[in-house]
Amino acid sequence: MYFYLSIYFRIFNRYTIFITMRPFKIYTNFLMESYKTSPISKFKDQKDVFTRESGMASESEVMEKIIDELLQNETFNFELLTKMCKMIEEVSSESFPSNISSEKVTAILRKFYETQEESLEMCLIQIIVGFSYFEEYIPILIQEEFHTFIFQKINTQSSSSYNGLKVLANICEFLEDPIITLRMICSILPNIGCFPDFSIFDYWLQFLLNYIKSETSTEEEIQLIIDTLSIFLTHFDNFDEANGPFSILSCFSYIRLFWIMIQIISYPQEFDIDYIINHSLFKRKRAFLYYEFDDNLPTAFLTLAGSLISKKMNAFDIHIDDLAPLFRSTNSVILSASIWLITKMIESDREFVEELERFNFSIFREAYNSIFSVKEEIAYLYQSFLDALYPNEFYSFFQYNSDLLIEFFDLDNNDINIHQIQFFYDLLNNLTADPEKQQEVIKFLNDKDFIGIMNELIDKNEDEIITAQLHQLLDFFTP
Repeated sequence: MYFYLSIYFRIFNRYTIFITMRPFKIYTNFLMESYKTSPISKFKDQKDVFTRESGMASESEVMEKIIDELLQNETFNFELLTKMCKMIEEVSSESFPSNISSEKVTAILRKFYETQEESLEMCLIQIIVGFSYFEEYIPILIQEEFHTFIFQKINTQSSSSYNGLKVLANICEFLEDPIITLRMICSILPNIGCFPDFSIFDYWLQFLLNYIKSETSTEEEIQLIIDTLSIFLTHFDNFDEANGPFSILSCFSYIRLFWIMIQIISYPQEFDIDYIINHSLFKRKRAFLYYEFDDNLPTAFLTLAGSLISKKMNAFDIHIDDLAPLFRSTNSVILSASIWLITKMIESDREFVEELERFNFSIFREAYNSIFSVKEEIAYLYQSFLDALYPNEFYSFFQYNSDLLIEFFDLDNNDINIHQIQFFYDLLNNLTADPEKQQEVIKFLNDKDFIGIMNELIDKNEDEIITAQLHQLLDFFTP
C-alpha cells in the first residue's frame, strides 16, 4: 500500500512548487487484497510421513488424494479424519490444487451441508477454505450458496464457524449483492460474541476490511460498518485488561480493525467515529507501537495515527518521544511508517514542531546512515520540518543538522535539492544582520565544497528560473 506525503513550499517568495513525496512503502498489500494465506504452512514434517505412505510427491497431489478419499467414502474412523484434518491444515495456499473439477467442488460443498459428523465437517470446511483461494472455484461456492448456509452454522456456534468466516472474507468481493451478506455479517455479532475464543473475530473483521476497501462502498454501507463496530467495542467496555490488550483480541484482529478505520477516514465523507477511536481498546499505544512479533501491527497503528492527525485528531496522544525507540529499529517498514507519521504531525500542528526542536536529531542521522531504503524519506521529513521553521530558528537548526543537510544533495533528488537551495538562501539572507554567524555558515559550506555542489546543479538544471536562484545563492560566496 502506498501513501503520498505532500509538501508545499515557496521558492524565493515568487512561486509555489508542489512535491509529491516518493511512495511510503508499507508491505501490507495482503491487507488490501482478499486475505488468502493458509493459517498453517509448516507442512514439511507431516508431508514426509504422508508422501511415503501414499507415494505422493507434492502437497497438491496430497490434497487431491484427500479430496478423493472424502468423496469416495461414507464412513471414516476418528483417527483417519484427525490425520486428514491435520494434513489439510498444513497445506499452504500456494500448494492447494487449482485443477479440481467443478463436480468435485460441488460434491465437497454438498457433503459439508449434509454431514452431522464434526470431524468430517472440519475436514470439509478446510478444503472449502482452500477453494476460496482461487477465483476459478469461487463462482461454484456462490452458486451453491455457501455464503447463505454458513450463517446457519455460525448462529449455532459450530466449530466450522471460524473457517466459514474466512471463506466469506475471501469471496465477499465476488458476491452479486454483497450488501445482503454485509447485513448478515453485522447481524451475527451477538452470536459470535458468545464464542469462548475471541479469535472468532479475526475473519469477521477481515470480511469488513475486504468489504470497505471496495471503491463501490456506499455511505450507507460505511455507516452500517461504523455502527456495527461501535456495538462490537461495547462488548469490551468492562473487560479485564490486566493481561494486556492481546488477551482481548488477537494481533490479527487489531491489524484489521486499524485498517478498517484507516479506510473509513480515507473516504471524502465525514463520519462520526469518536466513540470507536476513543475506546479503551485503542489506548494501549505502547503495546501497539513496540509490538515485536508482527511488523504489520505497529505499521497499521502508526498509519492510523497519521490518518487521524491529518484530520486534526490526535486520539492516541502520540508524541515524538513515543516514536524515538522506533528509529533505533532496523525495520525499514516501521521506520517508513514512523517518518510518515512525524511528517503528518509537523504539518498539522506547530506544537509538534516545537516537540521536534527539543528532540535529539542524532537518531535521524543514525537511521539515515544505517538503512539505505529510508534515506529519501528522512530527507523529505527534514524538508517538511524546514518548511515549518520560523526564520529565527534557521540558524540553530543548521547548527545541529548541517552535515546531514549537505548529504541530502547526494540523493540527486531534484525536489529535495530545490527545497534545500531555498533553505540555504533564506538562512544566509537572514544572517545578513549578523555577519559573524553568516561567515561561520559560509566557511562551513566552503569546507563542504558547497560551491562545487551548486555549480554541478547549475550544469544539470535546464530550468532558467531555478538556475537564476542558484546564482543568487552563490552571490553570498562572492567576496
